[in-house]
Amino acid sequence: MRVFSLFSLLATAAFCYGQSATVVIGNIQQLTTMSSNLNTVVSNINVVNVLIQGPKVAQGLSAISNQVYQYINQMDNPPPVYGDVDAVAVVGVLKTFVKVHQTLLNTIIGKHGLLSLFFFTQPVRVALVSLEAAVDALALGLIDMIPTQAPEANGQFASLKITIDAAITVYS
Repeated sequence: MRVFSLFSLLATAAFCYGQSATVVIGNIQQLTTMSSNLNTVVSNINVVNVLIQGPKVAQGLSAISNQVYQYINQMDNPPPVYGDVDAVAVVGVLKTFVKVHQTLLNTIIGKHGLLSLFFFTQPVRVALVSLEAAVDALALGLIDMIPTQAPEANGQFASLKITIDAAITVYS
């Protein structure tokens, strides 16, 4: 009986920990790192390496989208509601993610001419549309978790949406 109780306690602790603000912050930081790493790849695309590096743009965007959906699938339904201290911390890392991700999107916009010469525009556009849907889904889930900071988070997601829409327009 004690083994079962200990197991139940550990399982409950692991489940609750999976929904902690610390985990959500870590997930957003991971997305920020993925965006930053992809920005480095995209920044270094040139006429010499475009055939090798070009496909990595759509692949990297798809990887970010897939990771977003993986994080969403890990969330409780309904999601936990964090207090203001945790909500402020979540918005802090969200701001960094938005800044880094907008930098990536602007770099991708800047590489349109080169990528279009080698027919990479369609895969990038498809990946951008998928990314837009993933970010929208993340926003819906995250906003419910941080009601005290919802206006700030909504502003961040709205700003990111403008940049995603601009990138989709360029690649359409």
